[in-house]
Amino acid sequence: MTALRFLLLEDNPLDAEVVQATLIDGGIDCDLLRVDTRTDFVTALRTDTFDLILADYTLPGFDGRSALEIACNLCPDTPFIFVSASLGEELAIETLKQGATDYVLKQRLERLIPAVNRALREAQKQRERQRAEQMLIEQKRLLELIATGHRLDECLAAVCASISQLSPHIRACFLLTDAQRQDFPRLITPDFPPSFEQGLKDAPINDLCMGTCGEAGYRGEPITCSDIANDDRWSKEWRDVCVAHSIFACHSQSVMGMDGLPLSSLMLCLSEARMPTEWEYQLAAFGTQVASIAFERDRSDRALLESEARFRLIMESVKDYAIFTLDLNGKITSWNSGAERLLGYTEAEAIGSDGRRLFTPEDNEQGRADWEMQTALTQGRVENERWHLRKDGNRFWASGLTMPLQPEAGNVQGFVTIMQDKTVERQSHERLQLLYDTTSDLLATEQPLTLMHNLFNKLSVQLELHCYYNFLVEKKDNQTMLHLRNYQGISETVAKAIEWIEFGEHLCGLVAQEQQQTVLGQEQIATHPNAKFADSLGITAYACQPLIAQGRLLGSLSFGSFTRTHFTPEEIDLLQSTCDQIAIALDRANLIASIQQQAEQLRQASRIKDEFLAVLSHELRSPLNPILGWAKLLLDKKLDETRTRQALMTIQRNAKLQSELIEDLLDVSRILQGKLSINISSVNLTRTIGAAIETVRLAAEAKSVTVEAHLDAEVGQVLGDSTRLQQVVWNLLSNAVKFTPAGGRVEVRLEQIDRQAQITVRDTGKGIGSDFLPYVFEALLKP
Repeated sequence: MTALRFLLLEDNPLDAEVVQATLIDGGIDCDLLRVDTRTDFVTALRTDTFDLILADYTLPGFDGRSALEIACNLCPDTPFIFVSASLGEELAIETLKQGATDYVLKQRLERLIPAVNRALREAQKQRERQRAEQMLIEQKRLLELIATGHRLDECLAAVCASISQLSPHIRACFLLTDAQRQDFPRLITPDFPPSFEQGLKDAPINDLCMGTCGEAGYRGEPITCSDIANDDRWSKEWRDVCVAHSIFACHSQSVMGMDGLPLSSLMLCLSEARMPTEWEYQLAAFGTQVASIAFERDRSDRALLESEARFRLIMESVKDYAIFTLDLNGKITSWNSGAERLLGYTEAEAIGSDGRRLFTPEDNEQGRADWEMQTALTQGRVENERWHLRKDGNRFWASGLTMPLQPEAGNVQGFVTIMQDKTVERQSHERLQLLYDTTSDLLATEQPLTLMHNLFNKLSVQLELHCYYNFLVEKKDNQTMLHLRNYQGISETVAKAIEWIEFGEHLCGLVAQEQQQTVLGQEQIATHPNAKFADSLGITAYACQPLIAQGRLLGSLSFGSFTRTHFTPEEIDLLQSTCDQIAIALDRANLIASIQQQAEQLRQASRIKDEFLAVLSHELRSPLNPILGWAKLLLDKKLDETRTRQALMTIQRNAKLQSELIEDLLDVSRILQGKLSINISSVNLTRTIGAAIETVRLAAEAKSVTVEAHLDAEVGQVLGDSTRLQQVVWNLLSNAVKFTPAGGRVEVRLEQIDRQAQITVRDTGKGIGSDFLPYVFEALLKP
C-alpha cells in the first residue's frame, strides 16, 4: 500500500518532530515533507501532489491565512488542517469558513489523529462524489450519443475518450470479435498509433494466455496482468507489441451480448507495472456497460432500432437508471426495470397511465410535466433536478433528461426520459448546509441555549428525530451533577423526574462520565443496562454526544427517534459535528460572561482605589502641615528649649503618622479590597485629642482661631486604633480651623454618655447646608 503524502508548513523543527511522532503513534503511514517559507510552500504545491496539508498559523513573514488562500487556489480538493498554538476560537471558525478543513491546537495534539482521519475520509468521499458526478455526466452524454443513432465506431471511440478523461493516466481501446468469436478482426484505438492496431489485429480468442483481451473474451470474465514485460505466460509477440507502446500493465473485460457471448473486449492500458485501482475497475465496468448498449443498438438494423421493442432492450440493459417513454399526450408507453425499481410501479401498472403521476402535487399545479415536454420539443432536450413521487407516496430527488423521439425528420412520436435517484447526494448537501447555518447562528448569539429548539427542529426534518434533552454540568448541594436545561418531545412530568441526575446514571449520564459518544439501535436499546429510561420513552434509535470544549466537559446532548431503528455513519458524524459546534458556542458564551464579570470587578476595584486615594491624599496633607510649620519655626530659631522639644515631638509624631499612611497607600491588596487594616488596642482619648490639637495649633494661631478643649478626665481607656482615631479627630479639627473665619473659636469636647465615649467638635464657621448634609459621607458609604 502506497504511503500517504503530507505537506507540513512549520518553522519549528521540534514542533514538526512532535507532529510526525503523533502521526506515527496514531497509525498513519505517511511521508511528511516539511517547508517553512512561502516560496518552498508554493513550489511544493506546484511540483507535487499531497493527500493532506498541515500548517502552523503564525510563521515569520507568512501567516496561515495566506497559506490557506494559496492552497485553495493551487489544490482546492486537498484537505487543509491548521496545527497551531495561537489560533483563537473566532479566528478558527473564520478559517473554516474560508476553506480550512479543521484546526488542532498544539496543546491538544491528541485531536490530530481523529482530525486527520476525518479529513482524509471526507476528502475520499468528496473525490468519490466528484468521480461519480463526472461518470454520470459522461454516461448521459454517451447514452445520448447512442440514442441519437451515431455509428458504433464513434460510440466506442467516445467511450475510450470518456475513460481517459475520467482517469488521465490510462488509455482504453476495444477489440471487436468476429461473428464466430474466434479472433479480433477490428480494433477501436483512438489513443494509439496505427502500429498498435496492426500489432494486435486478428489476435486469437482463447485461454492460452496469448494476451489478456483474448483470454477475457474466451472466459467471459475480467483478466488483469500487473507486469506485462515479466509475465512469461504471455506470447512474446503480444508482449513486445504492448511494451513497444508503453503498456506495462493492463486490465481486460468482456463486453457481453444479450446471448451471453462476448461482443468485444475492453482493454485498459497502464503506463506502469501495477495492479489497477478500485476506480479503474469501476471505469472498466462503466465502459463495458455503456459499450454493451452501443453494441445492442448496432446489432439490429435501423428499422428495428426505430421500433419500440429494440429501444426497450437498450433501456433494460441500464439497471441504474429509470428509462421510460411517453406519447405526445404524456401517457407512458414503455417502462424499463430501472424505472420499476426506482418508482415502484410494475410495467403493467405504468404503461398507459399518465406520466404526471410521477410529479409532486405542487409541480402538477404549475404544469411542470407539460412544460418539460414542450421545452423538449422546442429545444431538443430538457434537463431537470426535482422531487418526484414513488408509488408508496414517498418523495425522492431525481436528476432527469427528457428528449423527443424523432425517428424521421419532422415526425416526433413521443419522448424518452432518463432519470436517476440523487436523494443521497441532496441529503448530504442539505446536511452540510445545516451544519454551516448552525455554526453561523451559534457564532451570532451569546446565548446558544436559546437556539436549541430551532436547531432540533431543523435536525428532526433531516434525520427523523422526535425528542432531545440537553444536560449541563452544574453544582447542587455542593455536588457536581447534570442539570436538565433544554428538552423537547418529552412530557414535563418526565422532565421533572430527570431534572438532576448523577454521572453514570441513564445513558446521558454514562456518556458524560466516559466522555464518549454513544449511539444505539433498537435492539441495543432493549438490552443496554443504562437504556431503560430511553426504552420507556419509546425511543428506537438513540444518539448522545458529550459537549466538550477546551478539554472540559460542559454537559451532554441526546437525540431520539420513535420510528427509526438506527442512524447511518453519515448521520452520526453530522450529530457529532453539530454538538461540537454547540460545545464551542457554550464555552464561548461562558468565556464572554466571565470576561464581563472580571471587567465589572476591575471597574469596582478601580473605583474603590480612586476613592481611597482621594481620601488618602487629604489625609497625607493633615500631618504634613504641622511638620512644615514647626520645622520653619525651628529654622528661624525663635523657640526656647521647651518649645523646641514640643516642636520636635510634634514633628516626630506627625512624621510617624504620615509614614503609616504611606504604608497604607502602598498596600495595594487593602486598596483593592476597599479597606485598611485596623489595629485594636487600649486608647487614651485625652492624649489622642491632645495630639490632634497640637497638629492643628499652628494653623489655628495663624488665623487667630482659638481652640478650646473640654476633656472629661473620668473618661477611661477605650478600645480602638489610636492612629485612626487621631486621623478622625485631626480631620475634624483641620476642617473646623479651615472653615472658621479669623478670630473665631473651635471647641473640642470629650464626655462619657452611658458606657460610651463621645467626642464633639464645634466651630463658629458657616457650617454645612442642610440640603447637603445627607451627602456628606456618601463617598465613604459606596460599596
